[in-house]
Amino acid sequence: METAFLVSILSVLLLLHILLPRVHRRIPQRRSSVMRPRTKAELDALIASPGVVVVMFMAQWCGHCQRSKPFFEAARPKQCTLVLMDCDLLGAENVQTYGVEGFPTYVKYADGKVTGKKVGGFVSSDDVEEFVSQ
Repeated sequence: METAFLVSILSVLLLLHILLPRVHRRIPQRRSSVMRPRTKAELDALIASPGVVVVMFMAQWCGHCQRSKPFFEAARPKQCTLVLMDCDLLGAENVQTYGVEGFPTYVKYADGKVTGKKVGGFVSSDDVEEFVSQ
């Protein structure tokens, strides 16, 4: 009797362990002031929002992206939305539609229109803020 009870408890715990992370992944992640969309639709909505939006297109496997990401996350530009997009989530066919030529690629949008682009990493948070202000 006790064995069946323990097995049922362990089954429930295993099911929760499997399902909860999947539910959590559907929610757009936000750390500090950087938005982290998980889908193309979420990214498009952020780009189309009014004001200035800077998107860092990066890949988890890219060393330059991993070195530049902390500077991007630490930047605090005024009146600007920072977006960190993991291109592994977008897929190669969608990445090309945003004009990504290499990793990392930074694209600045104003009211949904491209107003600036930089390919290559930043070496400081000040560099990010300077790119936003240009």
